[in-house]
Amino acid sequence: MSTPSRTNPEANAEFARAVAAELGPQWSPRPADWPGHYQLTDGRGARLVLLPGLVRGLLPAANGHRIRYGPSSPQIGVTHRDPAHVARHIRRRLLPQYAAARAQHQALVGAERAERRARARVAQGLAAMLETPAATVVVVPDSPRSGQTTVRCAYAKGGSVEAVVEGGGAGISLDLSGLTADQANVIAGMVRNLNELRNRELTPGP
Repeated sequence: MSTPSRTNPEANAEFARAVAAELGPQWSPRPADWPGHYQLTDGRGARLVLLPGLVRGLLPAANGHRIRYGPSSPQIGVTHRDPAHVARHIRRRLLPQYAAARAQHQALVGAERAERRARARVAQGLAAMLETPAATVVVVPDSPRSGQTTVRCAYAKGGSVEAVVEGGGAGISLDLSGLTADQANVIAGMVRNLNELRNRELTPGP
């Protein structure tokens, strides 16, 4: 039996079925995102794609939840034509790496979600501080994988504020334009107080 190739989808499907059967009844083959190739799924989120000369464990970051930093998809080189041999190598060499990478990915996803929630709270607090009848305040949603939320404030009589909330909200950078020195000092004081409040929230009590 031949290993996956770029030119023989039928043979690739047959090979995927045979490897899935060797791995166990929870594994089943299905077409992969790569045309003509197949992946094996276990019904619990695991996805192993069979490519020419290698087997790769796909992480959700490949096409689902995007994280800024994370583990790469683990893979092993496999050139043997025997499905039982390939399955043994998958179990022994790939699955342990894959389980560790998936666990790391899930932890990072959880951490980034918590970071986004904290950043959103700080941005909304800052927007509330800047809100006045003479100002228009907009909170710009995060761009993909940016790790930043921007708050923009424009005053009817001129002048503007752009505040960039970074990470979990512990850092805020300011860009002030067309404001008087007194206005700038007031806004800088607001941001300083917000930072101090946020830092107290992050500091464990006695």
